[in-house]
Amino acid sequence: MQKILLYEYFTGGGLLNEELKSDLFFEAELMRNNIEDCGRNSEDIQVHSLLDHRLKKHSNSNSILVKSDKKHIDIKLLKSYDYVLPIIPETDMLLYSYVKYLEDNEINTLTSNSATIKVCSDKKKLHSYLFKSNISKPKIFDSKDAINPKSKIIIKPRLGAGCEDIRIIDSTSQFEYNNKYEIMESYIDGESLSLSIFFTNTSFRLLSVNKQIINIQNNKLKLTGIVVNVYSKNSPEIIYLLSRIKNMLPGLYGFVGIDIIIDKGKIFVIEINPRLTTSFCGLYHALGINLLDFIFTKHNKNIINSKQNYLKI
Repeated sequence: MQKILLYEYFTGGGLLNEELKSDLFFEAELMRNNIEDCGRNSEDIQVHSLLDHRLKKHSNSNSILVKSDKKHIDIKLLKSYDYVLPIIPETDMLLYSYVKYLEDNEINTLTSNSATIKVCSDKKKLHSYLFKSNISKPKIFDSKDAINPKSKIIIKPRLGAGCEDIRIIDSTSQFEYNNKYEIMESYIDGESLSLSIFFTNTSFRLLSVNKQIINIQNNKLKLTGIVVNVYSKNSPEIIYLLSRIKNMLPGLYGFVGIDIIIDKGKIFVIEINPRLTTSFCGLYHALGINLLDFIFTKHNKNIINSKQNYLKI
């Protein structure tokens, strides 16, 4: 029996000293519940979850209530499990810092190594890696003067996660931009997709291609839903893209979500999320697989089944 400790940041005590509120809270609960269900439905894996004590009404026999911000770094507790599964946003290097802590204390994790997470968490650094590997990415602008007149641009936090604080702006408008903490990139009006992938040390398996339903409200981007496992005629090109990404970042490991936009047949990489993302929550209904059982079972073929599952965010 493999014992896994789940640390989902928003529900597991990451906001212990703050108001228990976030735009990402619904997605956080969805992911935590999904992993807990996988543990209950597995004969070989047991999952215990860190849970903010303010959410104790949602606790169960496998919950570990967190009343101190030192609980998630308790070495004795962490080493009592075979693996720790962190689901933490890349915002301000939170995921990187925690995984680096686990590595420094020789605690087994089910995630990419800290060096890889550091690259993926910094959008400017990731852009540099993609550029050097000749992988298409929206163009980044260093100043307002470099933007083509009348074109749309995206401004996002350099160390952000998801659609948090992302805004779309007409370049002719007056706007503020902090070069140190934000990036400006060209807006691509194509099909927004996310890829759910499982990486091993030497290979990968594409689990699903998902359609992202994104609305623009008051010039801000908001993810309102995901159609998990859509059919994509571009899948051979996506498999090739993933092989190039794996060569670029060989430290990618475990469940990884990659956001892409397809415009006129060309694939642009938007984000690489080195962790479980919301899209994975629809995989049981779409593919009939238990994610946790999947970790410890050898699967050598890439699959894209026809069944879909809709997740409302």
